[in-house]
Amino acid sequence: MPSRMKDYRALLESAVAHSYEPISVLNFHRLDQAGGIDPGRRYLILRHDIDTDPDAAREFWQIECDFGATASHYFRLCTLSLDLMNQIEDSGGEASYHYEEIATVAKEECLRTRAEVTAAMPRIRERFARNYQWLQKVSGLQMKSVASHGDFVNRKLLISNDEILVDQDLRDDLGIELETYDDDAQVHICSRHSDHMRPKLWHPSSPFEAIEQRHSVVYLLTHPRHFRCRIAQNLSCDMRRLYEGICFKHAMRSRHRVMRQPIVGE
Repeated sequence: MPSRMKDYRALLESAVAHSYEPISVLNFHRLDQAGGIDPGRRYLILRHDIDTDPDAAREFWQIECDFGATASHYFRLCTLSLDLMNQIEDSGGEASYHYEEIATVAKEECLRTRAEVTAAMPRIRERFARNYQWLQKVSGLQMKSVASHGDFVNRKLLISNDEILVDQDLRDDLGIELETYDDDAQVHICSRHSDHMRPKLWHPSSPFEAIEQRHSVVYLLTHPRHFRCRIAQNLSCDMRRLYEGICFKHAMRSRHRVMRQPIVGE
């Protein structure tokens, strides 16, 4: 597939032409908290979940710099690029954590149900806090907003990673102002759009249409693999997900058999 970075540039060109302010998730939230949302202005909230290919994040950022735009880039532990994260922050954007500790612990411990995840939540939250503080230390960044990553395990167990931050005390202790799926982060949004695989390209509809229709607040979520075809990196990611899926399924079956074995002496 050809690169879609030209589409991203065209989107920002269209937004600027229609008098939109391209803005990061955190900057928009802080503007809202300060009572600064102007109903007479238009905002395009830009969010990138860097699930794979951090080099693509650099391309997104370089395009944004050309328009004076700020955006939020959320990096997983496996996609960290500390130099780039600091460059994004220095230019007025946001670089922070795309976290997935519920899925990580569920795979490590073969948690089979939502109830088992709930029982493990204290150590899951401890893992999150440790990872978050480590990333703050090595990056030198504050990371005041964070974004939950979605994994096949979350879909299997019907629990999203953002349930980690239902604990307000944890947020307060870590100084986290916002999780991207917080209810109060959605209040002003008129339309949400996410990139998608070809041939559909956008879900549920095109952000170009929303901009042309002059919706006051448009929210755009993008992912590197939908904008740049890096065969080796994408294949590696897909193979890792396949391997994890097979291991998780096997572990669940094995555990199921073990748990159903009678106790010796019964």
